[in-house]
Formats: sequence, structure tokens, C-alpha cells
Amino acid sequence: MCSILLPKGVLDILDSKRRAFLWTGSTSCTGASCKAPWDLVCLPKEKGGLGIPDLPVQNKCLLNKFLVKLLAPSSAPWHMWFSAKYSWSASCDLGDDRYTDTAVWRGIRDGLSDFRSATSVQVGSGLSTFFWLDQWLGGDTLAATFPALFSHCLRPNASVAMAMSCFENSSSLHLRPRRLTLAASQELDSLLSLLTAVSLSPGELDSRRFHNVAPNDLSASTFYRVSFSLLPNDAFATCIWRNAAPPRCKSFIWLLHHRKLNTNPRLCSRGADNDGSCAVCNLPEDATHLFLHCTRAQCFWGGHWVFLR
Repeated sequence: MCSILLPKGVLDILDSKRRAFLWTGSTSCTGASCKAPWDLVCLPKEKGGLGIPDLPVQNKCLLNKFLVKLLAPSSAPWHMWFSAKYSWSASCDLGDDRYTDTAVWRGIRDGLSDFRSATSVQVGSGLSTFFWLDQWLGGDTLAATFPALFSHCLRPNASVAMAMSCFENSSSLHLRPRRLTLAASQELDSLLSLLTAVSLSPGELDSRRFHNVAPNDLSASTFYRVSFSLLPNDAFATCIWRNAAPPRCKSFIWLLHHRKLNTNPRLCSRGADNDGSCAVCNLPEDATHLFLHCTRAQCFWGGHWVFLR
């Protein structure tokens, strides 16, 4: 997963084995044995899940780490080969679709969009920053800020260094050889005015970091956490996991919190031979009733141990 995008079929087979191990402890299981949806199980604990790694997301995050290494200068043979074949050159840009692309590189390249959307760049030399598609000038990408002008662009993956070279030499920023629309012309004037305040430092590396989040370390684990950062936190997660209870009890409370316990109505919906009612008071036996409103539960919380016996 650090170098190739695994096929969906392979991920499904791996997940079926993990799902069977979690719910039954064997090599296979049916849907009836699964107490909670797999996408819920694979959420981080603070987001309400069990914290089991989401393999498709983890695969993409490991490939994003590969992109971090590719964009950093290196004298390693693999880096030199990749840079010569896929990186920026006079006629092609990193991220362009070439007919010589291998399946391995296509899988890595498909993650470029997520990689750029999660990070911003403090430009040095501009050699490893995307002019239109990286967040390096202002709060958004230039492609989003100047959409009409971007629609005329011939090299959307051009680097900042290349685009600034065109700007300094009064070139066309690789725009289509046709008359610009009025909106595009106005955006071009605004962009050129904005670029007058930009100066590159040829000997300085571009510094890439996550935007709107604290960590600067572009590791695969940080990419993984950032992938779930837009989801709301589960306010009850701390109560479930940060206590001295045995793991079995924590898992039970997690199922109770998400209303995934096999109560009578849940079993009835899956074909069990019952009417979904509580065996004590004949009311619908949902999780709230089972633990709070049933007469036996109230006796338990009230300390009437004799009744329970």
C-alpha cells in the first residue's frame, strides 16, 4: 500500500477476513453476525468508531506520503528515475496524463487532488509547487480564485517557478491562443497585479504543511487523521474508552451507545422468533427501555438485588 493502489476486489477480500475475525473469530461470517456497519467500525474512536484502520483511506494516505518524498529533493536512484519520467520538464508537468503512464503511477497520481487539497505551501524556489492547483498565494488555489482564466490554461499542472518565469518574460502563462473572454481578461489583469508582489528564492526549498490543522509533519498517520478531520467528534467517545473497564465492557458500551445491541426488536427484524417486546413488561425492547425504563432495570439501578435474584 506504500507504492501501489490496491484493487477494490483485494480490499474487499481483506475486509471480509477482518470483519469475520472481529465479529465471529473465524474465517467467514454472514451479515447477520455483524453487529455494526463496517464504515462505522472503521471510524477513529474519537469520531464514534472502533478505530480499526480503513484500508482504502490508509492506502491513499500511504501513497500521499510517497508524493511527499517525490516532491522533496533527493539523490536516491528511484527518485531520480521518477523525476526524469514523471516530474516537471520543459514540455510536461507532474500530474499530466501521459500514454506511457504505468498502472502504479496512475494510482499514485490519482491521489494528487486530495494531497493538494489537504496541504498549503510556503513557496521558496517554486520548483515543487503547483501554480494553479496548490494553495500558495492567498486562502485558495488560483484555479478557484480565477476560474474563467483557468479555463484557458493549457498547462494546469505547471509549477510556480515555470509560471513566474513566463510572467517575468512577459509570456502568456501558457494560455490558449485565442481571444480571452471579458471575465478572463479581467481575471488576468488581477492575477498579473497579484504576481508583482511575489518573489522567489532560488536556493530555498518549498515548505509544504497541512492547512487549518496543527501538525506540520507530513506523515501517513497524520494524513490519515486529517482525512477524518471534517467529521464531528463523538461527545460520548471519551466516556467509552478512557476508563479502567475491561475491553469487553468498553465494546459492549460502544454497541449500546450506537444502539447496535441484539435487542428483541433488532432480532425480530432479522427473522428471530419473537414479537420484539420485552419479556418482563411487554413493551418494545429497545436499548433505552432495556437499560432504563424496564421494571427490572429500574430495580437494578435502585439496588433491589433480591428481585433480580
